[in-house]
Amino acid sequence: MTYPKQPGQDADAHRRLAQAFHEHYERLAPSHGYATQESSRVPWDKLPAPLANLMIATVEAVCADKGVVDPEAHRQLQEGWAAMAAIKDAAVQQLAALREKLERRERQMGLAAKYIDEYYELARDMHDPTALMDVGKIDAARRMVFAIGADLTRILAEDG
Repeated sequence: MTYPKQPGQDADAHRRLAQAFHEHYERLAPSHGYATQESSRVPWDKLPAPLANLMIATVEAVCADKGVVDPEAHRQLQEGWAAMAAIKDAAVQQLAALREKLERRERQMGLAAKYIDEYYELARDMHDPTALMDVGKIDAARRMVFAIGADLTRILAEDG
């Protein structure tokens, strides 16, 4: 379940902190001699909206209390999260570009392999003594070799 964001620029950070508090509390409670009743223990996304919103509001109040959270440290943390998000977005874009380039190279190499196979077949045919006597076959072979060479050069030179 998604809960409505609270007013203010740090609403998402407050929600994440409230969620982290809830999850760590549930995980750590048994090691401190306390556990919520099994029937009321639920993950964050299953909490009733009023309870989740209360936890978010509590986090907002704690963050607004200047004696508890250093505003400069909070600002630096927010900037750090923003920088990490920008780095992640750039990495995702770079990976997408690399994947596209790899797929293009795979297509190029597949085509190159096809042409190499055709060239070897042609070379094998040219070892047939009767083929060497056929001027039409020799001319067709010459044209095919030049075409294959030109296509391979173009394919392997493509970079974008």
